[in-house]
Amino acid sequence: MGVRLAAKSLLLCRTELTAVQRLPQVWRVSTVATGKDMLIFVAVPNEDLRIGLQMYLQGEAGMRVTGIAIRAEGLLTQVEASQADVLILDWQLPGASMPELLKEFSALQSPPKIVVLATKPEIEDIALEAGADAFVGKSHSPDSLLEALHSMEKTT
Repeated sequence: MGVRLAAKSLLLCRTELTAVQRLPQVWRVSTVATGKDMLIFVAVPNEDLRIGLQMYLQGEAGMRVTGIAIRAEGLLTQVEASQADVLILDWQLPGASMPELLKEFSALQSPPKIVVLATKPEIEDIALEAGADAFVGKSHSPDSLLEALHSMEKTT
């Protein structure tokens, strides 16, 4: 499953211009209006997926990856130091209970918006209840992640 998603993420790098062209105009305007890139921190243990996401997001207008992590230890401090607007958090990140980690992020003075990635759709309710702002299944289309990020853009 992870290899298939990683391959899909890497394939996205080739089609990123098409994806940007399909986005509603309102999503592209909000970044231009503020003049500020959305700062994104990627916490994903799978190397192929992490690199694919990083390459894809770096190619998106108005988005900038400010940090990456492969485990939960020290993540709170790293994300705070990066001043990320959004954290993409893989539910399978080793080193912590994800519900507890989400609650720790919620307690920050300026918490980032959090998009949880997971393989199992039943995680969605648990993640949202624990404080995630959005959920994207790993089997969902890449457009789902972009939609979630752009919804964050409107509120950051």
